[in-house]
Amino acid sequence: MTAVAHDQHLAQAADYLRAAAEGEKPLLDGALGLRSLFNSLASGQPLDPQLAGEVSRLLFAAAPRIAEVAAGRLAPEYVFVALGCASAAMGNVDAERLRGLMAFAAILEAEIRALFLRDMIAAGGQADLADALSRNPVIAAPYSTDPATVH
Repeated sequence: MTAVAHDQHLAQAADYLRAAAEGEKPLLDGALGLRSLFNSLASGQPLDPQLAGEVSRLLFAAAPRIAEVAAGRLAPEYVFVALGCASAAMGNVDAERLRGLMAFAAILEAEIRALFLRDMIAAGGQADLADALSRNPVIAAPYSTDPATVH
């Protein structure tokens, strides 16, 4: 990744996180901001300190809005911890710890993106999809790992 693309991803993360803190779609903008941050971190290049500081500030500014919209579906503490992990990843130099921090934040990114999509389907005009979504569990049903039949 070029330095220009690297900086663009970080700047894009700031834009999305600003929108998450102030805009109408904090779940989607928060997910997109985290994804842009991950793309920037994946380059392995040093982050611009001023821009990284701004992204860190915006992660914490977006946290209350994301927690508010996800209330009852995600614990507020989890949202704050996961966004804190994203912030910590920007200053981490240990590769193993970086993977762990990014993985923890990526789980939140996937969950808030899924919540946004579920809300979009529920609010849309597709009654069959909203009904199917409301009748199915969020996770797959547990199944037995024992042999299916013993004869």
